[in-house]
Amino acid sequence: MPRLNLKMPYGEVSIDFTDNADLIQQIDKIDFEALAKTVIDKVPSIVIPQKQVREEIKDLMDTDGKFMIFKKIPKQKLDTVILAIYAYGTGATIDEIRHTTGIPDPSGDAINSGSSRRYFTTLDKQSQIYGLSPEGLQRALNEIIPSLRQKKEDDEGNKKGG
Repeated sequence: MPRLNLKMPYGEVSIDFTDNADLIQQIDKIDFEALAKTVIDKVPSIVIPQKQVREEIKDLMDTDGKFMIFKKIPKQKLDTVILAIYAYGTGATIDEIRHTTGIPDPSGDAINSGSSRRYFTTLDKQSQIYGLSPEGLQRALNEIIPSLRQKKEDDEGNKKGG
């Protein structure tokens, strides 16, 4: 008997069916909104909130729901880590930074590396959650984001003119 597994924000739902008509019938029996509400109410810890891209950087970042994804990547590792943390909002875990940037050791390569430390703040040492210092926030807003947008405009201009 075939089985359809649906990944939902609150877990996985499995539906056994014999053919397409049976699948439609089985799906029609399930009130997915009520199911979600029940699971969320009874086991709130199981729900992982879906990551959202900050409105002001949707042209530079995307998300798969769990991690942020670059549409445009800064050239320097430091800028890549700063923008990744900025994209997550107030802070990001080392795992989130690693997945987003592709840098195996963002803590050693950027966050705790010499003079670049001034751009970061440790929000939770045990959980390894890092945020941006005021200086890091300024660098993201005044240097990194504008330079990526300028590069994007230059690339689009080259495509039209070339």
